[in-house]
Amino acid sequence: MLSRSPISTLLALALVLASGLSARASEPAGGAEAYERVVSRYASGDVQAARKLLDEHPPGALGMSETLMDVILAAAGSGPAARRLVTASRAASSGHPWLLLAAARGLSGEHPILATSLASTLLDRTPSGRAARAFMIQTMKRAGAPKLAARTLADGFGEPEHRLRGVSRSVLRQLPLRREPLYEAERGWMWLDVGEHDRAAAIFERALAGARTPGVARCWAMAGACRAALHSGRREGAWDLLLELSETCGEHPMGEEHDVWLARMAFGRSERATFQRALDRVAARGKERLRLHGLETLRALPGSRGGLLVLTRALRERYAGWPFRDSLVSVASQLWTNFDKRRKHELAIEMLQPILDAGYVAPRERARGELAYHLARSYRRAGQRALAETTLIHAAYHHPLNWYGILALEDLRELSPYSAHATEHTLVPAVHGQGEDPDWAESAETLALRDRLSALASYGLVEGVLAEARAARVDLHAGRAAWVGRRLLELGAPREASKLAHRALEKRGVRSPMEGHVELWRLAYPRPFRASVERHAGAHGVDPRLTWAIMRIESRYATRARSHAGASGLLQLMPSTAKWLAQLRGEPEPDDLYDPLLNIDLGSDLLGRLHQKFVGDVPLMLVAYNAGSGRTRRWQREVRANSIGRWVDRLPIAQAKNYVRSVVSAWALYRYLDGSSIGLAPDGEDKAVAQNL
Repeated sequence: MLSRSPISTLLALALVLASGLSARASEPAGGAEAYERVVSRYASGDVQAARKLLDEHPPGALGMSETLMDVILAAAGSGPAARRLVTASRAASSGHPWLLLAAARGLSGEHPILATSLASTLLDRTPSGRAARAFMIQTMKRAGAPKLAARTLADGFGEPEHRLRGVSRSVLRQLPLRREPLYEAERGWMWLDVGEHDRAAAIFERALAGARTPGVARCWAMAGACRAALHSGRREGAWDLLLELSETCGEHPMGEEHDVWLARMAFGRSERATFQRALDRVAARGKERLRLHGLETLRALPGSRGGLLVLTRALRERYAGWPFRDSLVSVASQLWTNFDKRRKHELAIEMLQPILDAGYVAPRERARGELAYHLARSYRRAGQRALAETTLIHAAYHHPLNWYGILALEDLRELSPYSAHATEHTLVPAVHGQGEDPDWAESAETLALRDRLSALASYGLVEGVLAEARAARVDLHAGRAAWVGRRLLELGAPREASKLAHRALEKRGVRSPMEGHVELWRLAYPRPFRASVERHAGAHGVDPRLTWAIMRIESRYATRARSHAGASGLLQLMPSTAKWLAQLRGEPEPDDLYDPLLNIDLGSDLLGRLHQKFVGDVPLMLVAYNAGSGRTRRWQREVRANSIGRWVDRLPIAQAKNYVRSVVSAWALYRYLDGSSIGLAPDGEDKAVAQNL
């Protein structure tokens, strides 16, 4: 049985920030909420639902421009709205190709030939031109003309880095064969994108045969052939291709990725000279890139002994054939579990201490601080109390917003209350983040980009904003990325805003808001449907930040998210659960769990019931939300542990364990961005929860 659960009660009152939809702050709450509801349904692709919501409100009630309304209506198949967009595009000073494309979408249902003809006038190498080509291919395929769709696709070849994604196999099969190496390389990549590795490998082989000398075509063909070989288990062939790629294609768009793969494979093959050269090339792009990819730590492993030697051998075997991702934390954690079960604490310490000394940071948020936490446990079990305390301080200080950093602070409070108190007070919450300056006045080109993005945002064209921002590489400039992220939030696209902010943070090697760029972190962790979340969470006694954390992990803020099991919407409710909740409330069975407001209402109700059942014990609430209350009660009886963290780590289902770690980490970050304490809850709350255990 569990002894107590101090970590479980981090529940505190939310400190309300200003609304992310600042442009609508002056409107009544109902109007702003209805506006967000409409644009989010449209941005998520649920255009018919967005049109229905528009019909439910009188003109002008939402404060929405006529052009934006026409964009939504045209997407839902309205011919008159599409024709009005054609007229509007003529008067638009910026963004008119995207308006014409929106008009073509509106005509495609009843007049596919007219729609494709209109889109064909936009074809070029610009983002709108590529989007028009993608639309034409989809429309032709739906009209039963895959050969014509394939011909349209082939005519746009020549830029593999901008290739269309998600093209169906039926269209790819109709692509004609050509003797042009670059054409064949791009065709191979498209087959690779749909998982046809063997077919892609054969195409890349033909492309390489036609491109004997270094150049764009050969580099793209080699990059694709290397990936296909790795997926098919052909290690030697992949190794040879990586070596040539690294030597001859350093300026390739995927150059850093290839150097990272080469470093890992060289480590796996004990090729020391090649390993060092690959590290040097990665470091030439910025020393923080070594830390970002976990390569700095690999330097400490060759020539190791004891537990570190066991880790080195396991990593070599992994990286020799699968260099795609950083596997150090997963391999080391598995080995630590084995050492711990066999009480080989010295081997565990020999393995983990050099990793900690090298400053390793796990790639996944939920795993950061995991190895330091395990190391502290090994020190404690080996009777080295002082080293255990030092290591817990390290984990709590460097990873306070992650699951294992929070656990470390809990263990530190038990081991040394003074050290825990001192550590907690060194963690300064981010109440006011320094704003990011977009600096659009840098050149005439950037000013034109700003005007174009502003126009597209005013039309509600999320696709256009994303495509133009991606082409302009706004993620390389923190201020511009933040500016675009705010526009995406206003357009009801929090998922896309979060992705853009994360890319901008990754470019800078920033892995925690404690390292700076707080405004980008607030965009990376948005608060969609703020009024609704705070209203329903408050009514059910739930921290609204916990609701957003669950929303992030469950759906990544996508209103139309749907799991393989059938869970739907922002908070991923099962239809049976939603029906049960409606019956308890005396309401009719919900018929649209994709409706964000309904989903938030029912999800908050469920969280409130779990809060009551488990007396505010957040990890238990989350396990029940993910795996069911029945399983949670059974695991409470069967899984032995002396703390909530160790109980979670011993759960028999990995999905439940990872779910709790991920949500708690996200919740801690939301609280940090609010300026709340990121330590423990008041003692009174701890005592209340202890009664439940």
